[in-house]
Amino acid sequence: MVRSVREQGDVIAAPRLSDRPAAYGLIRECLQINDAGAQPSQLASFIGVRPLSRKAHTWYAGVLGELAVAELLLTLGPEWRIFHSVPVGVGENDIDHLLIGPGGVFAMNTKHHRGAKVWVAGPSVLVNGQKVGYVQKAETEARRVSDCLRDSLRSAAVPVTPVVVLVGPRKLTVRTAPREVSFVRDEQLLDWLREQPTVLSAHEIEAIAAGADLYTTWHSRPESLDATLQVTARFDRLRAEVAAADRRWRGTQRAIQIAGMGVVAIAAMGAFAAFFLLV
Repeated sequence: MVRSVREQGDVIAAPRLSDRPAAYGLIRECLQINDAGAQPSQLASFIGVRPLSRKAHTWYAGVLGELAVAELLLTLGPEWRIFHSVPVGVGENDIDHLLIGPGGVFAMNTKHHRGAKVWVAGPSVLVNGQKVGYVQKAETEARRVSDCLRDSLRSAAVPVTPVVVLVGPRKLTVRTAPREVSFVRDEQLLDWLREQPTVLSAHEIEAIAAGADLYTTWHSRPESLDATLQVTARFDRLRAEVAAADRRWRGTQRAIQIAGMGVVAIAAMGAFAAFFLLV
């Protein structure tokens, strides 16, 4: 039986985990990496090169993947409790998304692989032919979540299902499903969650969610809400700058196409005139 934190007489202290924005840990890393890297030149910026350092591109794409999944999860309904970027331990590691609902507790790891081929056979996962350790990481994260919730709720072990959510893959092939980890495409995620058998009552969902909402369940050094908002505001500005750069780049491409058509037309006219001069 899972006991409510409130029933134990504990007081939920601010900040709450539910105040933590989606992809926060990845956003912070992306900004730090971008600050440390070389930025595009003024000319490159003028023609539409994104204001991202070379290493920051991958992190930026990862942030967009987590945000896309977070948007999907918002439509699950009030019977589900959702937490994002859940910090575990004393380092910078976090769980992308934690879901608590009728189907159980799910620790989700989001992977942005737009256009890629993903192949799964038990513990082995290949992305475009390259081996990645997604199964092992997902299993480790699920165990951490289970241990943290058990300690916070002072209850028996809380079963946690590890899930790898793939954003935008061209193809997902599961030859042999891993023993514990589920691989789900982003567009199939909501249906997959709703199809899970009911294992938690409404009271159990609220009890586990109350423990999950305690920041001290996960991290000994919570950040202030003001610091969190400053980081997300910086990323919002960066995202707007990237969008503006993308618009400039599309304009540059159109200009190049028009100029190219003009060169071809001039060359054709020259060849045409030369032909008549020769004859």
